[in-house]
Amino acid sequence: MQVIDSTVLPDTDAHDLVADYNHDLLWLTTPDHVFQVNPVTKAITTINGDNTKNIKNSSTGPVGYPTIMMLPKEKWWTDEITDENGNSLYKLAGLKIYKARWLLPDSFSE
Repeated sequence: MQVIDSTVLPDTDAHDLVADYNHDLLWLTTPDHVFQVNPVTKAITTINGDNTKNIKNSSTGPVGYPTIMMLPKEKWWTDEITDENGNSLYKLAGLKIYKARWLLPDSFSE
């Protein structure tokens, strides 16, 4: 495999890298931060919120959908999905959610 491009990240131990639904950006989570990365300019913006530390993954959807965050309660899993401000969006006791993503009809290919 040949490296085509790279950039230095402002943190270590990345958990997740996923495309933003509405913009040409990537979301990057680490133990201490959530970042938005512009793959063209390589600009990296720290996302500030009440729920942005130790996030295992994030996911965005169309305008009007909250950005969801997965904050583990036990090692790597949780029973609750929250938004970037820590508001509970879904919770079911006993679940062991590893990763949360918006699954939208236009995400499917025919």
